[in-house]
Amino acid sequence: MLNQHQSQHQQMMLKLIDGLQVLSRNKDMIVACRQYLERYGKSAQANSVEVRLADALMQTPDREGAAVAAHAVWKRNANNSIGKKYAAMAVARYQALGGQYQKQGGELSEDVFNRMPTGTFAQFMGENAAKLYATIELRVESNRVIAKLFQRGMAGDANSQRQWHLLTAQNYEKL
Repeated sequence: MLNQHQSQHQQMMLKLIDGLQVLSRNKDMIVACRQYLERYGKSAQANSVEVRLADALMQTPDREGAAVAAHAVWKRNANNSIGKKYAAMAVARYQALGGQYQKQGGELSEDVFNRMPTGTFAQFMGENAAKLYATIELRVESNRVIAKLFQRGMAGDANSQRQWHLLTAQNYEKL
């Protein structure tokens, strides 16, 4: 009886979230999505609800909440197209927030870079991490990512490699 009640409640919450999304009631939908994820975070529909939560937060002034929600979508989806999209969105939000959040953006960029197979998206995330770390004066972290770019053969053409060597030298100079 209890399992049937929980299943009905879960389905009702999903229908409520659907209705709130159709009506563009983002604040109410955000609350409903968070409640759903708290109760049913391991359900099959949790991924879809998490994506909808991130999308709703992206349309509000809550940039920190949007970044955190997009980051959560990345953690759940990782290397698929949804994971990549929301990782990029989270990094952009962290960077826009500035200050302490830039470090989170750099850490997420590096995490994505480390987990992705060699390719343009991984290269973009690695480059972003190295530059962001250097910008916020995390010199050792910047050089670590630059070294990984070279190790994985993603340091670019000769001119790009020259720029990476210059940044590495600048980082060492400012340690």
